[in-house]
Amino acid sequence: MHRCSQCGRHHATTEPSCPFCGRRPSDMLRRIRNAAAVVGSAMVLMACYAAGMYPVNGPPSDTALEDLDDDGFSGDQDCDDLDPTVYEGAEELCDGVDNDCDGLEDEDLMADYFPDSDEDGYGSEDDAVLACEPPAQNWITAGGDCDDEDPDVNAGALEMCNDDIDNDCDGATDIDDPDCNI
Repeated sequence: MHRCSQCGRHHATTEPSCPFCGRRPSDMLRRIRNAAAVVGSAMVLMACYAAGMYPVNGPPSDTALEDLDDDGFSGDQDCDDLDPTVYEGAEELCDGVDNDCDGLEDEDLMADYFPDSDEDGYGSEDDAVLACEPPAQNWITAGGDCDDEDPDVNAGALEMCNDDIDNDCDGATDIDDPDCNI
C-alpha cells in the first residue's frame, strides 16, 4: 500500500499518482474507465474495487455502488450507470435503449406505420415501417390498402360488384367475392 502525499489516503497502485485526489489516473484506471464507458456495467467497477482502486469518495458501502450518472440509482437498480435515463422504474423512451431495466427496448412505444398516399385512412402494407412516430406526413397505423392510389379501394370499403376490382381488399373480385353472391 502507498500513502498519497497530497491527500494522505492509502492506495494499492504502484505508481506515484493517487486515484483519490484528482491527479491523472494510472494506465490501469484509465483502461478500466474506458472499459466502463464501453461495457457500462457494475462488473467493471467491481474489478476496480477488487484491485483496491476506488472513486474519489472512497470505497463503496456494502449496500450500494457509486451512482456514476447522478440519476439517483446505482447497483442492481441501474442497469446502465453511465446513462442517467436508464434505471429501474424509469420512463421508457423511444431511443433504442432499455430505459426501465426490464430487458425490453422501447416496449409499447413502437408501431407499424403505413404510407397512405390516397388519404383514405388505410395505408399500403407493402411499405410498412416500425417506428416510434410517423416517419413523414400521411403515414398512419392502419394498414389494409391494396391500392393506395385509389381512395375507394381499402379494407373498409364495400365491394362493388361487376367492376372487376377488389374494392374491399379481401383478395377476391366480383363473382369470386362472397360479398357479391346474393
